[in-house]
Amino acid sequence: MMGELSYNKYYDLLANAFVTDPMCMFLFKDDKTRFNVVRKVFAFMFNFGTGYGHLITTNNVTGIIVYTKSYKVLGSLIKQIKIGAVKLLFGIGIRNFWNILCYDKYSQMLHSKYAKPDDYYLYIIAVDPKHHRNGFGGKMILDLQKNLEKGERIYVETSNPDNILFYEKFGFELQDDFHIPKSNVHIWPMIYVRN
Repeated sequence: MMGELSYNKYYDLLANAFVTDPMCMFLFKDDKTRFNVVRKVFAFMFNFGTGYGHLITTNNVTGIIVYTKSYKVLGSLIKQIKIGAVKLLFGIGIRNFWNILCYDKYSQMLHSKYAKPDDYYLYIIAVDPKHHRNGFGGKMILDLQKNLEKGERIYVETSNPDNILFYEKFGFELQDDFHIPKSNVHIWPMIYVRN
């Protein structure tokens, strides 16, 4: 595993990509601390996802995908503690951590409703905002899709309405429009099936 300094480029890319995401803006209310909180949260997610899953990146690290063969691998509390969940709690504060747990409840509910146990789970997809609309996200999606066998599926959730058309362009189908109570935030689960 690479050292912390080697991963900083990934953490910065993730923070830049998600700091204005509707879900992150809802979960992490403080404008002054949001970037640092998002960076810590996605650093944890990156380490967790790559520790138990796979990484696809562009040659110049303008985009990354982290995926696992099954969502279940990410559900183990012991694995989360080993990767640094306790450190994350103290690094972002109890309120922000609590908000993540509340969001995760809805995410897991949607996952159990729409995903199959052996689906590939697209845990993170991010492109540096300076490189949006240059085809990096699509290239990474195609790299993932070409490795699937006929009938295998990819499950993803997005809280950014702009992403729906992007995923549909690559064959994903919208499953639901779930509105998080007491918010203006939605979660859209989507599935791709290899023909």
